[in-house]
Amino acid sequence: MSRVAVVCAYNPRNSGMYSVDLAARHFFTSLGIEHELCVTQNRTKVASLRYRLVRGVDDLRGFDAVVYWGDFLNNPMWGAGDYAEREVKHHGASGLSEGFERWRQLYLQAGSGLPQSTRIFSLGGCFMGMERALEDASVRASMHEFLQRASAVVVRDPLSLEALSRLDDGNPKVSLGFDCASLMPARGSGAWRGRYFAHSFGRSMDDETVRTLVGAIERETGLRGVAVDWLFARWPKRFTHAKFALNLALMRHARFCVTDTYHFAINSMSQGSLPVCVLRDEPAVSSTLNELKKAALFRMVGLDAALLRVPGEPMQPVSAPDIRLTAQVAAQAMSRLSANEDWRLGFSQRQTDLQDRLRRHFA
Repeated sequence: MSRVAVVCAYNPRNSGMYSVDLAARHFFTSLGIEHELCVTQNRTKVASLRYRLVRGVDDLRGFDAVVYWGDFLNNPMWGAGDYAEREVKHHGASGLSEGFERWRQLYLQAGSGLPQSTRIFSLGGCFMGMERALEDASVRASMHEFLQRASAVVVRDPLSLEALSRLDDGNPKVSLGFDCASLMPARGSGAWRGRYFAHSFGRSMDDETVRTLVGAIERETGLRGVAVDWLFARWPKRFTHAKFALNLALMRHARFCVTDTYHFAINSMSQGSLPVCVLRDEPAVSSTLNELKKAALFRMVGLDAALLRVPGEPMQPVSAPDIRLTAQVAAQAMSRLSANEDWRLGFSQRQTDLQDRLRRHFA
């Protein structure tokens, strides 16, 4: 296989998404495969990475394989939400319906417009939350068509596997993998750990609640909380990669990490530091920013005990007693799990299995 188009998600300078794309570059480079990172919505430069802008199926001609890499790329929930909204805002779509159709053509129907010799892959994707979109018979048919055309669909979590099994039961091309960010070059656990914990929030708690919780964890553990600027980088663009590397070092040398953010948690795991993650109540999965994906990740590596279940839906206020209790549970999890190798072995096994599974398709 000589040329691979690796389709990545639009990135608003989000460090977690950057780690996913860095993993793509590392994976295909390590195999000696000529590849090109691509995006379908504007932002063709993020830190050290450069992307080819793909706006139609014809832009994918000439590649031997098209790889949809990670995230919710082939999930119609994402297509109808974030993707369609950006098409209207930035790419001239007349409305959300047109934006969604553009997504469908590129992310579900591209295979029908390419030579049959072009292999189609969906690797490390998440398909939870797509049930409502599949109530539309045409969307359901497009999704089924995509699964039949694909050479392999390797999902990142068991809930995604269940969702696709309900749609196309027994499809041998669909299998369980792990998150693509786990394929970033590993640095291992920090030999030296400072008297601090690293933290990053922005998905489930407001700023005032975060300040109160961090202070409570500091009192419970006797450690200093060090904030990591993770979600929306506020430093100059030319320093983005250097700052990202510094953030990973802060995580690697921390006693543990506290977060409410999915990819901060998995990057903490890859750095060998225990992640302790806030989980709020959620009536249903309605967007890519959901609580369920965090629970699924932690269960996959045997870290249920590191989930901090905080009453109330995301961004709702948290009572003082609940904050104190959450801080106590975080401190207990740190004491029990930070030196435990079982979860590190669980992460390593998932990572190795994903790497081996993907390599078989590109040998």
